Amino acid sequence: MKKNILIIIGIAILFGCGEKKKPEIAEEEVVISKQIQLTPEQMKTVDIQIGTLEEKEVHEHITCNGSIILSPDNKATVSFSGEGIVKQIYVQIGDWVEKGDRLASMQHPSLVDLQTEYLQLTSECSYLQKEYDRQTELFNQKAISEKEYQKTTSNYQITKSRRTGITEKLNLIGINPENLSEDKIQKMVDVIAPISGYVNSLNVELGELVTPDNPMFRIVNNSEVNISLELFAQYKSAVKKGQTLEFCLGGHPQKMFLATITSVGKSVDQNKKTVNVTAHPASHDVTFAEGAYIEAMINIVEKQKAVLPQKAVVTKANESNIFVATDVNTFKKVPVKIVGTYDDYVAINFEEEPITENIVIRGANYLSE
Repeated sequence: MKKNILIIIGIAILFGCGEKKKPEIAEEEVVISKQIQLTPEQMKTVDIQIGTLEEKEVHEHITCNGSIILSPDNKATVSFSGEGIVKQIYVQIGDWVEKGDRLASMQHPSLVDLQTEYLQLTSECSYLQKEYDRQTELFNQKAISEKEYQKTTSNYQITKSRRTGITEKLNLIGINPENLSEDKIQKMVDVIAPISGYVNSLNVELGELVTPDNPMFRIVNNSEVNISLELFAQYKSAVKKGQTLEFCLGGHPQKMFLATITSVGKSVDQNKKTVNVTAHPASHDVTFAEGAYIEAMINIVEKQKAVLPQKAVVTKANESNIFVATDVNTFKKVPVKIVGTYDDYVAINFEEEPITENIVIRGANYLSE
């Protein structure tokens, strides 16, 4: 019996001693009711900096993509306006040509026939004009019948019209009719560059027979470019002519360029649900090339927003928080929502009552660990 009493007393003493043992307190950092307390040594090491919530004017933007396009007058497809055989080619792909330079020379019997017909009609017109003038005088004197006079007038007008048509054809293929005579007929006709630029494509070879529907060359001039963007239709009302945007060539976000919107499309592409936006770059760059893919940010509005430096907001596991000083070395965590990022700042909203002062703007990452 005494033995059992001794065992019970021993157990009681053991549990009694365990209840008197105090919990250990961390020497470096104490958490009191969800607050973080740092020692003076930690405050010096971490270099906590306190700041305030700022109101800044920020740009909101819409992202979209597109490509570099050339102005309509800076690209040209060159064809020969008549039928001809390629006798000489003077350029290669990549060559720079000036407006008026020779690209190729053409030859064909029909070109000689056209010049000969022009000379014949010119001679006939000269004769018929004299006859017309003579018969006009006779008709006015009632020396000839009206029928005879009308026939002479008709012949003269028909021949004159035919000559005018041949003249236009000669001008189109690059032959100046004023330079033609019986002793001076061009055997070859030059194909001329209509604009200055680089030869982008060459689609003919020596001896090839070409017609007006066969493109021979393509010339492009990248000195003046525009950008064409595909904007989702839902943002159409927010974009206007004159607004600015920033863009970069695909894969090179480190180099941004400025541009101004010159037009906003009126119709919506029903397949893509987009509208076309055209803009003109503020400056030219040698890297601009027709068809190059670009990424753009259109600045739509400027707003005043509550912002903090990016380092003041700590985001982990899709949760964002800031830290607010409640005492010299005591801090509490406050949940926030990021609503925009602007350079080195972030715009935030508070889930509860907004806090504007005593916010940790440097060292927040240390407090979150």
